[in-house]
Amino acid sequence: MRKHLRRTAAVGAASLALAAGVVLVSAPAQAATVRPASQPNWCGWHPANDSLQFGYITYSQVNIRSGQSTMCDVVASGGFLEPINVRCYTVNGAGETWYYIDDLYNLNTGWVIANSVTATTKTAC
Repeated sequence: MRKHLRRTAAVGAASLALAAGVVLVSAPAQAATVRPASQPNWCGWHPANDSLQFGYITYSQVNIRSGQSTMCDVVASGGFLEPINVRCYTVNGAGETWYYIDDLYNLNTGWVIANSVTATTKTAC
């Protein structure tokens, strides 16, 4: 019964404050766990282009992703001098060039940012 009376009193006080033009500020809430937003719609895009142009990874560790953005899931990783087949390239909304590749060492397919590989493809996706 006391909880009900306190809640009713709090609601009544808030109503009076709003009617009088007073703005109520509540205490800050506990920090909640922030979940990342869902992936952009371009993650998971698999272009139909099957160009065969040899290249290789130039960084010691490269993430191969499900789309042409760091917001897309990592599907595999590659390492220095691993051979790749570059199927095609595209430029994302941030102006970055990404290659759609086959990692011939680990047998994975996905997207890598252009500056992490050596490739000479001129084939757009």
